Amino acid sequence: MEAPFSKNFENRTSLRLKVDRIINRENFGEFSLKSQHDPVYNVFLPLSLLAEALDQPDKATTVLIQSPREISDSLLKSALQQCWSLEDAGLYLRELEYNRGIELFYEDIFIPDSIASSVIKIFPSAQPIYTYFINTLQYKNALTPYSFVSTIPSYLDLADNSILLNNWTAQDLRVKVGDTVSLSYYIPIEYQELKEDTAVFVVGGIVPQKDYWADPSLMPPYPGLSDAGSCSEWDPGIPIDLKKIRPEDEDYWDKWRGTPKAFINLKMARTLWTNRYGTCTAIRFPFNIDISLSNIKSKLLKTLTPYDMGFSFYSVRRSMKKSVIEGVNFTPLFSGMSFFIIASALILTTLLFGFSIQFRSDKYTCLIAAGFTRMHIMKILWGERFITALCGSL
Repeated sequence: MEAPFSKNFENRTSLRLKVDRIINRENFGEFSLKSQHDPVYNVFLPLSLLAEALDQPDKATTVLIQSPREISDSLLKSALQQCWSLEDAGLYLRELEYNRGIELFYEDIFIPDSIASSVIKIFPSAQPIYTYFINTLQYKNALTPYSFVSTIPSYLDLADNSILLNNWTAQDLRVKVGDTVSLSYYIPIEYQELKEDTAVFVVGGIVPQKDYWADPSLMPPYPGLSDAGSCSEWDPGIPIDLKKIRPEDEDYWDKWRGTPKAFINLKMARTLWTNRYGTCTAIRFPFNIDISLSNIKSKLLKTLTPYDMGFSFYSVRRSMKKSVIEGVNFTPLFSGMSFFIIASALILTTLLFGFSIQFRSDKYTCLIAAGFTRMHIMKILWGERFITALCGSL
């Protein structure tokens, strides 16, 4: 998964397998979907075995469609539009407990902006949620390690520099309204690279741990966090120091799971934690007559297309033909190089011929004095050069 909090790629999985056979080129051992001249190194495994090893059941990165004739793109797109589901694109809907509504979340944590904006257009009453994992909440020398911070409900108003803390966090840090607290967190700067940053907020209120403020489902499906039984089992894709986790932090996790300990407004969350993956971790729909889980799914499937989610069709046959037709023609290049070599040889021969005449000028003067005509001397020169050229061409 390419996401800021995906598990580190260095955590590799190894498989010990028996070689069943070695496949040669005639039996598609060098099978490739790309036109290439380099050697192809393939290892073929059963799909079910590979999916189990990667913990990705019933999934594939590519589906091959075989047909004796070329299928039009419009027919393929129409067929995909009729059978695709939100789950195929990593989008999931769930009903929240205690009548909190319906939530749309993404398996890769951050919902892409293109999808989020489309959903908001379809359901204007929907509320984007942004929950982020931070390293510390600090007030003076008091520090609360590794917490989730989420955004406030849309019906509340909160200043950009204000933060709401729940009762547990306020007591842990021993703060009151008006105090200044700092947050430290990682932000992605490049692929698989993180930078720690800090933001300062004024405590604008202390909220009780009930209703919206005690909702563990605000925590997105962070790999290595949301599925952990205790804090000591955390294994996220960011560096954490498990030694900083205290017994009271373990108690909070046991009782409240990933319930956010602090809340800021959506605008500030997007400013602090902007990234190329998306600017919200969930979208919530309030319960009403017009909104139900089936209604949301139906409208999303009608409005969103598989191509909005990154699905695409690629004609291997057409690509191979195109690579042959549009192959690089080296004829002009080699013709130009040949002309250059020939011209260089002629220039070099002319120079050598001139130097030879200049070097033997005294001999030619004696020949003229002996009565040889200029035409006779030229015939002698051309005869010598002809013999030399004839020997060089053999």
